[in-house]
Amino acid sequence: MRKLATSTRIMSRSSKTCSRTATLPSPTAFTSLPLYPLSALLSYLSECDGTCTLITNKTWTRRVLPLFALRRMSVALQVRSETSAKDDSNGNGNGNGKAETDHVRRMPQTRHSYRVYPVQDSETLLDRLNSRRLSKRLIRIRKGIQRRGDYVDSFSNVGVGGKPSCSAVGKAYRLGLTTSELARWEWHVIGKSLDTDDTESSGGLEIRNWPPELELLMWRDDFQPIHQTKATSSNPNPVPFPCSSRSGNGTIVLASYPRSGNTLLRTLLERTTLCVTGSDTRPDRTLSKALALQHNLVGEGVVRPSSLHPTYSHPSVGVVKTHWPERSGCLPYNCRRVILLVRNPYDAIDSYWNLCVTNTHTETVDESIYAMYADKFRGLALGELKTWINFYSWWINECKDKGLDLCLIRYEDLAMNVSETFRDVMRFVLGVEELDAFWEGRIRHALDEEVLGAEAQHCTSRLGSYRPRNDDSGQQGTFTESSTSSTGSGRVPPTVAKSLRKKRYTDEILRQMHDTAAAISSNRGEETSLLKQFGYDIYEQDFPNNVESGTGMQFERIKYGGSSSTIRVNVGSEIRPRDDPYGRAMTNWRKGETAGDTEPFPTVLRLRL
Repeated sequence: MRKLATSTRIMSRSSKTCSRTATLPSPTAFTSLPLYPLSALLSYLSECDGTCTLITNKTWTRRVLPLFALRRMSVALQVRSETSAKDDSNGNGNGNGKAETDHVRRMPQTRHSYRVYPVQDSETLLDRLNSRRLSKRLIRIRKGIQRRGDYVDSFSNVGVGGKPSCSAVGKAYRLGLTTSELARWEWHVIGKSLDTDDTESSGGLEIRNWPPELELLMWRDDFQPIHQTKATSSNPNPVPFPCSSRSGNGTIVLASYPRSGNTLLRTLLERTTLCVTGSDTRPDRTLSKALALQHNLVGEGVVRPSSLHPTYSHPSVGVVKTHWPERSGCLPYNCRRVILLVRNPYDAIDSYWNLCVTNTHTETVDESIYAMYADKFRGLALGELKTWINFYSWWINECKDKGLDLCLIRYEDLAMNVSETFRDVMRFVLGVEELDAFWEGRIRHALDEEVLGAEAQHCTSRLGSYRPRNDDSGQQGTFTESSTSSTGSGRVPPTVAKSLRKKRYTDEILRQMHDTAAAISSNRGEETSLLKQFGYDIYEQDFPNNVESGTGMQFERIKYGGSSSTIRVNVGSEIRPRDDPYGRAMTNWRKGETAGDTEPFPTVLRLRL
């Protein structure tokens, strides 16, 4: 009570509008606030008042105060030895009235800044996303839109003024529950309906098979496993997903070089498991905020239960996207299972160039910019190929040395046959050899196989959170004839090798890229370059025409290591040199060329299909 009274007086002095008899909320109520409103509340306090308030409670000190800490500063303190102290007390000093010191010790001092957090917290973003989906359900029912596979009857319950009555609103979702409670309840009902292959009813509500984009998402800790996966000879300790963070199974890392399709794979996982995926990118960055606010990936900045949130019910995720060690994320964490997503370096580097010069995920810079900055693009292509090789070599070697479970997926295989490739991903995530009827049903529903039929195995452009950068023809769902080889007979998806079809690279640059890959492998004592091991060699393996036949890939897609070791992500040195002009330094280069982004580069008008 004495501590509470002290903190009350501190907060009362900080604002003249507060009464001296005002009381602080209970510790539980205070820490239950999401990060964004909590930071807004504390922003009214000075550093002294805010720190003094938070240290009056152990829970606030442990969970809230570190969130507002600045970089620790060192303060020089003069430390007197015992001999100097005795001499000074006996009058045997130097006689100048100054205490003698033996050395100076620098003690760390932590400062705090109570400012409004620059981005909305992830839990609030998830609640808003689920609320929007519930609203779209109601609109769908009002308009009487029927979708193949949905059980939607005619809307007949209309109240005063043509507005839906309470019973009609109940057709869209169960009343009296929060969005998080509703997500858990619907997941439980989905399990029963898919098990029995029948429409269940609960609480007088008819349960509908909503399309994937209208299903509610939840955090991993909210998930309650419906099915327990069975052990197999190759994997005696299967890991059910999404498992509870308290089970000790660790985090599955989705590692990829930038612009390699991780957003597509994250979206497919969320559509199937209905669990939010995370990312170790700082959530206040422009691109991260775009993913969270515009493309429904609300797990930006969430990597583990204690990520960026002070409450006891931390948001947690089962899969975390990372670009480490190409660049460091915002928080360190451990992983013991890895999904390594690979994309051919020609498309990945070209997409990375567009990401850097437009600062968006979807815009494509105009052709005139390629011609104007041809030397810059050439240097980026050759420099980023080395980063691409070092990135994938690092992950493959780390998983091999530590015996970690590894699932190696090529983006081209996802685009060519998403149905089969994504099933392999789910087998790895669940730790099983064969998927049971429940997860087969979830995958068919997530990929829209009931609606698209055989076309679903190729149609990936409509499954991601945003539509990928299109080819010049604007064709997104059909195959195109490849013209990168002498035969020109390969049929590849439009999102594969589009940089080669657009002639982004001259033959000289492509030859130099292949020579660079061969030189790196020769210096490391490897017989085959990484380009050939992934099947991306244009001159000897006929990429991209070999994508249709599935040849060229020299790695196993899934390999269980069975080790209990972990990889410490975002700890250590990056593989990219600090003075690399093609890393984060591209931001300063772009701002210098565009007057601080006030005169952005011209972009290609995207076709709306």
